[in-house]
Amino acid sequence: MRHIRSLLFSVFMFIASLSFATEENAHKELIFITSEYCLFCEAWEQDIGLLYHKTTYAKQAPLRRIDIAEVEFELPEIVEDVVGTPTFLMFQNGQEIGRIEGYQSAEMFFWALSEYVNQ
Repeated sequence: MRHIRSLLFSVFMFIASLSFATEENAHKELIFITSEYCLFCEAWEQDIGLLYHKTTYAKQAPLRRIDIAEVEFELPEIVEDVVGTPTFLMFQNGQEIGRIEGYQSAEMFFWALSEYVNQ
């Protein structure tokens, strides 16, 4: 069952990568708001963090990690306050264009992320 899930995930990643328009997304950045004691942040790091830099998503929206305690200093221009971790903020040309709050699974994360990368 685990191998089937991995295969389905790989197929999903490949299909999702085919629809990216590189010039349109050239100035996007994914910001991961994390905290040291967040179990869901740890799950994201194990499931995705180790491979994100190898994905097409990373080419379209490079990842930057920020501790929740540093948000107001690092990101004074965000639309709404960050109230929990993990929170993923999608920026384009220095402005927040979307966010993903929480983490359930790799499949759900990449599905939600594709909505912002494909804008």
